[in-house]
Amino acid sequence: AGDRDEIVLPGARIGLVRDKTFEVLKSSELAVALPGTNNLQMAAMGTPFVMVAPLNEAENIPLDGIPGAIPARWPWMQRLKKRIVFRYNERERFVSLPNRLCGELVVPEYRGLLTPALVANAVKDLLRRPEEIEKIRAGFAKIAFEYGASGKIAARVAAYFGD
Repeated sequence: AGDRDEIVLPGARIGLVRDKTFEVLKSSELAVALPGTNNLQMAAMGTPFVMVAPLNEAENIPLDGIPGAIPARWPWMQRLKKRIVFRYNERERFVSLPNRLCGELVVPEYRGLLTPALVANAVKDLLRRPEEIEKIRAGFAKIAFEYGASGKIAARVAAYFGD
């Protein structure tokens, strides 16, 4: 399904997907994702995942508001931006949207200075414990999904323009 590369580890195959992601995610036992709306999409599909937020190059992470306007051209500005990202990371209890919505750890989060080996080992460990994967899937039931947003938006736009 789609353009796909694979990493083969002893006892596991990890697919790297570039195309037809929803089809692949629906059939996946476990996924790895960066923070963002994709976290809610996977939760809505019932696809268990591990959220990773590597802060190895924190100065390159796009930020909102005034911190986003900090140019990373000069080393001292890079250090400032990195400090802001790390402070935000320390302040936030959860980064993954399902965890934020539930107010508890539903999806495992790995944040900080990460290596591919660390993430691969965390995934491999989780794959060896299917009961933990089922806990993630069960945790998705705690999220109050509201379907039909696009229809509501279209209705409001049509009402605004008088159609």
